[in-house]
Amino acid sequence: MKNHLSGHLNTIREREYKVRQGSLLMRPVWVLGDMRGWRLWDNFNRLVAIFNYNAQWSGRRNKLKALREALRAGESVVQEFLHTYEMTLPAMPKAPAALHETGWEGTECGYFDALEAMDHHFFLDDTRAL
Repeated sequence: MKNHLSGHLNTIREREYKVRQGSLLMRPVWVLGDMRGWRLWDNFNRLVAIFNYNAQWSGRRNKLKALREALRAGESVVQEFLHTYEMTLPAMPKAPAALHETGWEGTECGYFDALEAMDHHFFLDDTRAL
């Protein structure tokens, strides 16, 4: 049986994180810098905390997996998902409204990285109040 994640790193990234709409990656994420737009560590950290602890998302692993698959399918599928389940995507400071409504800003996804990291991410501060 062939390991699904074998091969050159660029090939794996192309296969796993590129979809018809564009790139699923929020990266690069800037640790510091007010002029860097919405791709900030604070936003990434906040999203992971919300997906883990916020009442709308916490304990809803099936919905989180479904959101991840909706993001893979594109913005119209994300909008349908949000409408069907009467949910909203967490807002991110400095992010355009389209990102909060569809999960996408053009060809860039803002939420997939946080969903991928939520089981392996450690918080330095208490973020459960989000």
